[in-house]
Amino acid sequence: MDSFMQNVPNVQVNAGAPREPEASPAANPSTVQPTVTPEAVEQAKNLLQILLDAGFPRERSKKALLMNGMDPNAAIEWLLTHMDDPNIDVPLTQQELNQLLNKQPNQEVANCINSNKCTYCVTGPVMTPQEWFECETCNLKDGLGCCATCARVCHEGHQLTSKGIHSCFCDCGDSNPSCVSKQN
Repeated sequence: MDSFMQNVPNVQVNAGAPREPEASPAANPSTVQPTVTPEAVEQAKNLLQILLDAGFPRERSKKALLMNGMDPNAAIEWLLTHMDDPNIDVPLTQQELNQLLNKQPNQEVANCINSNKCTYCVTGPVMTPQEWFECETCNLKDGLGCCATCARVCHEGHQLTSKGIHSCFCDCGDSNPSCVSKQN
């Protein structure tokens, strides 16, 4: 099994919707070895094939899928956006893989939340692990939602539901021109 398949823990097709939370291992993230089911391997191969059929190189496609929560649409968008980046072919480090697999917010996301800034300011439309909220009041649900900062600031007093940590981006910061948290 190649290293890509070893780093695919029970993937689900994620076509724009946040993934369901997975149990977070209590062990040190640098020592966690993901459990890979045969179904997950088969699904990962199918998702990879979608990108290969679209003409993207194999290693870039693997990286794009891993960085975008195994969402082929987000992976294609990432590939197109980053095709001229000088580091696009630099493999993910073990630390980056652990962070993606354990779904912990990265430091930039944590810094945004701690400074009351919308996480979209640092993630853009890239699916990134972070706490995710749906807002019934604003109809941000069924695959749409907001980051922790926007839940506290822009959606204060609204009917919110925490969905846990997901690979997502903040739709409030993306599509709401009056997003107060993005303007901070």
